[in-house]
Amino acid sequence: MNPTDDVRSILAEAETKAEAAIRAARRQLLHLALRGGTVTADSYTAGIDVPDGVSARALGSAAPALARLGLIENVGYEKSKRPERRGTTNTVWRLKPGAEADAHRWLINHPPLRPPREPAGSQLNLPGL
Repeated sequence: MNPTDDVRSILAEAETKAEAAIRAARRQLLHLALRGGTVTADSYTAGIDVPDGVSARALGSAAPALARLGLIENVGYEKSKRPERRGTTNTVWRLKPGAEADAHRWLINHPPLRPPREPAGSQLNLPGL
């Protein structure tokens, strides 16, 4: 395998890892929203394992995708209470009225994804980098 193939393989693996973490965040968001009340990134990302090589910021794409599907809606904004977020603004989401059945269907049709396992010695070793 040449260095270009190594890079492509590692990028594909990172993308798969990110998809698994984002799926977990979407599932958690819907579970919380189905209980009633509002949900923010602080609540729906809590406890999500973000694999090495994936930025926690990737989880931010979880909510907008569900909103585009008509499952949740934006109901406002609030400052994050998590110290590591340094007071950044969170969008506040809630389940869209009448979307309960669709949210349950989404959860059934989108089970958790398993991130790929790291093979032993899978470090990228590119000459000159």
